[in-house]
Amino acid sequence: MELSDIKRYLKTGASKTVTVYCELSSKYTGYVETITMMNERQVCIEFDVYGYDEAGITYFINYDNFDILLKSLEEYLGKSSDEWNIINQTGYYPKEPQLEYDLNHTHELIQYDFLTDNIVLPQYGKVTIKDDYWKKLYDDNNRR
Repeated sequence: MELSDIKRYLKTGASKTVTVYCELSSKYTGYVETITMMNERQVCIEFDVYGYDEAGITYFINYDNFDILLKSLEEYLGKSSDEWNIINQTGYYPKEPQLEYDLNHTHELIQYDFLTDNIVLPQYGKVTIKDDYWKKLYDDNNRR
């Protein structure tokens, strides 16, 4: 995808966002990781249970400028932006996990990693957590 396409979607697309990644999580089996550019300075990273689009962990990462945002995502995804897809266009969603897995175990793992700041995220930005159940859990855990 060309940078002009990304900017066009951010300015004129129906949602004014660009989803550039939506895949099964390699570490959290049964979860889908989605990356959406909210604007030229903010990215949303979501970890949701397969088939659900809410109640998972949602991070927002704010950057000083668009170039730093792009560099951060290119490093995180291991691909240059011209290799990304616009999920908004294709409607792509990954196929259901083919591995046997215990969702309760995966939930415990992602919750532990979340509470200990061990979920790997893109660099160079200021990370915030969506104000919901997960943020309350995080805040309560870190008061102790």
